Amino acid sequence: MAKRKTSKKKKKATQSSFGDTIFSLLIIGALLYGGYYFFFRDKDSSFFEKSVENIKEKVNDLSKSSQEADSDDVAEKIISSEDDDMNMQFADEITESISGDLDTFEDQIMVYARKYDGLPLREGKDPDKDKATDNSHLICKIYQHAADNSGMYFKGYMQMDEIRKNIHKVKKSSLRNGDLLKLNNGMLAMVIEKNSDTSFKLIYASDSKNAVVVTNYDQLKYYWLKPENFDGFYRLNESVLK
Repeated sequence: MAKRKTSKKKKKATQSSFGDTIFSLLIIGALLYGGYYFFFRDKDSSFFEKSVENIKEKVNDLSKSSQEADSDDVAEKIISSEDDDMNMQFADEITESISGDLDTFEDQIMVYARKYDGLPLREGKDPDKDKATDNSHLICKIYQHAADNSGMYFKGYMQMDEIRKNIHKVKKSSLRNGDLLKLNNGMLAMVIEKNSDTSFKLIYASDSKNAVVVTNYDQLKYYWLKPENFDGFYRLNESVLK
């Protein structure tokens, strides 16, 4: 804003100076003409003609300078307008990139996870269509619904091997709802209803129970959390969930 105010002041000063100069030149021209009329009208007029030509040239030069200044001012306005448009576009792009609501995503994780609790285990089945599921369909379907309802993006269904290729390890202290607990054999369970680092639940399709189960974290110590079985906590890569 400070730059634009200064520019306007400079423009007004330039216009005022230009007007004063033209007025002065016209007075000089009138005086030259009067002097010529009374003293040189019967003599050589070259002096007067040269003076008039010089005045015309100066007036033309000043006129061109004024036009160029006006042209520069218009160009500055156009550039400023384009800069504003680019800034708005950049702001829109930033807004779009962070439009997903992570808190809502985590809430939706819990909503849909609970809807699938108790479904029978069936390989290759979609929990929404078939009212039965396997572990990869269960995990991906929870992600899909949570992403759709929170303005986020999820790649879509992935087989278990592909899910494992698209996760990265995270610390237990940074766990969020939707993160995954992984065993050394590749089995995955999803973190839900997280209250603290040691108080949360996990959902997965259990072979031994032949159904989808929700289990408290502290109840996993007999198998999942044994050092020979436990691999760590993981989170989906941004390329498939963002």
